[in-house]
Amino acid sequence: MKRRILSGFIGLPVLAAFIIMGGPWLLVIISLLSAAAMAEFYKTAGVNRVFACTAGFTATGIYYLILADITARLVLLLISVFILITLIILVIFNTKITFFDCEITLFGFFYTTFLMSFIYLVRENNYGQFYVWLIVISAWGSDTGAFFSGKYLGRRPMPLGARLSPKKTLEGALGGIISAGLLTAVYHLINQKFIYMETAHSLFIIIILGILLAGLAQLGDLAASAIKRNYDIKDYGSIIPGHGGILDRFDSILFTAPGVYIFLSLFPWRVP
Repeated sequence: MKRRILSGFIGLPVLAAFIIMGGPWLLVIISLLSAAAMAEFYKTAGVNRVFACTAGFTATGIYYLILADITARLVLLLISVFILITLIILVIFNTKITFFDCEITLFGFFYTTFLMSFIYLVRENNYGQFYVWLIVISAWGSDTGAFFSGKYLGRRPMPLGARLSPKKTLEGALGGIISAGLLTAVYHLINQKFIYMETAHSLFIIIILGILLAGLAQLGDLAASAIKRNYDIKDYGSIIPGHGGILDRFDSILFTAPGVYIFLSLFPWRVP
């Protein structure tokens, strides 16, 4: 527990600094996190790591280089080329590379690089300075609330997580959702009182968003658990003391980041 708390005290300010700076600084740290998470995923899946990492890292590098000026047309172009080249390599090197290597390589890109890139895309939104923090607050607030609620109040196993993560409880899940809702409310009020970052929605909407994001965060955690259970491992890595790997720490954020982006795309209105 001490190592887990210490890692949080060190890592969170570093991440916060890059989020505040935004722009190319945030792009660099997100690309490094994506590459590290991708490497963990490929190692866990047991694919041909030379092929997977070469293809995955190349696609990640190109994707982040064009992300600042990306359009839907460019995304489709990159994905199409990535899939075609991967399958062409399968044809050429069919004795060394399997179709499993190809599908895991492609999925690893989408699961790590693509989903994590929404942190940057939200930050570069019109109201990104305010909403990018909801990605972190809702995810880690839900994780922390669920941990303590489950530890002290947990009695009944969580329906969706009974097999994937037996220690998770219904009380823990509800505690995480409530914690995320309260934290997003507090964040909104502090911002209005002291920080004055521009927002597009009212306090009520932000609380609802925090609750929905908490649900996504828990699904992201369960998705990571499902993958780990398939490969019978506890953690994806050990790079973060007390937490495990990058994927172990960011599995919830991989769901909340696109969640915030989708919300802002569907409901971009400005509060009078």
